[in-house]
Amino acid sequence: MLGSAIPSCVRASASDGVDALRARLAGATSVLVGQSGVGKSSLTNILVPGLEAAVDDVSRASESGRHTTSTASLYALPTGGELVDSPGVRDFSPPLPAPRAVAGGYREIAALAASCRFRDCLHRREPGCAVASAAAAGGVAPRRLESYRRLLDLAEEMAVRPAPKLRR
Repeated sequence: MLGSAIPSCVRASASDGVDALRARLAGATSVLVGQSGVGKSSLTNILVPGLEAAVDDVSRASESGRHTTSTASLYALPTGGELVDSPGVRDFSPPLPAPRAVAGGYREIAALAASCRFRDCLHRREPGCAVASAAAAGGVAPRRLESYRRLLDLAEEMAVRPAPKLRR
């Protein structure tokens, strides 16, 4: 089940959505990844009865997790399949999309883009932009359009930066 996200309705502190998650994980090998302190081990404890993996509270001083899990561990799930509980990371950010692909993350913007005057419209201030017109008429939330534009700016900025050199 690589690349599949946990349903947003699951919380390790409650049983909300756990049955749906169990069904989704059944028969597959899945990996829990994310920042320290987000509840990966707590969720593993819920999914693997009797496990009692070590968990800790988020630090009040730094408001971050404490790296309680130090190695990745593989557990058999009672519903079939396996679950890997991995150590947390301090900083995690998925790779940015290519600038031209940013609109795909905003359904309403992607749907309107086909009606723009220019095929290469980036929905900033181009003439004949259907997205800008829809935003002015209340058809696109201004906050969503601003979010799209900020992500587009960041994607463009990162696209021109040289790749970091790997240390050996």
